[in-house]
Amino acid sequence: MKTKTFMLLLCALLLCAPAAFAAVDGQKVLEARTAKCWVEGEVVGDWIIGARGSVEFVYLDLTLTNALMDAHRRITDGLTGDFPFEGWLEEGRMYYGKSGTKGKAVFLAMVRTNKPWDFDPTQVYVGGYHLKGSDVLSPSWSNPFGDLPSDLEEWFAFVVPKSEVKAGQPVRIGYGDYGVDWKAPR
Repeated sequence: MKTKTFMLLLCALLLCAPAAFAAVDGQKVLEARTAKCWVEGEVVGDWIIGARGSVEFVYLDLTLTNALMDAHRRITDGLTGDFPFEGWLEEGRMYYGKSGTKGKAVFLAMVRTNKPWDFDPTQVYVGGYHLKGSDVLSPSWSNPFGDLPSDLEEWFAFVVPKSEVKAGQPVRIGYGDYGVDWKAPR
C-alpha cells in the first residue's frame, strides 16, 4: 500500500514539475516594474521631440531579482546563450537586499541624455518623496550627477521609503516638473 501511494505521489510530482520549474517571462516582469520619464520635449504621436533626456526607473524587487538570477543561471547551465536583459540590470541586481535597504523600495535609474543636462539627484521623486544624498546606493564615482554631456547612458541605484510604493497602487515617479504615472506590481 505504501509503495502504491508513493508511486502515485511520484507520478503527480513528475507531471507537475515542468510547470513548477518553467522559466519566468523576465520581460513581462521587467515591463511591470519599469517607468520611463522624458524630461522636457514635446509629445508628437509616438515621438518625443526636443527632450533633454530620459530617466528609466526600474523597481528592483524580489520578483525581478529572481528573474535576473534565473536568466543568469540558464546561461551558466547551458540552457541558453542569450541574456534577455540589458547588462546594467544584471549589474544593478546586487543592490537588492543590500545593507540599508530594509524597509525601503529599491530602484535603478538609467539616465539617457540627448542634450547637455545638469542632473541633480534631489530632483528625482517617487510619490511624495524626493531623493536625498543618503538614498543613493551606488558609488559616487559612477553616478551620473552634475553636468552631463549629450549622448550619455549611465545608471544609479537608490532607495525610497517603502510606504511610497504600495502594491497595485499608482504612484507618480519622475524628475523635476516631469513625471509619469506608474502602478506598482502586486
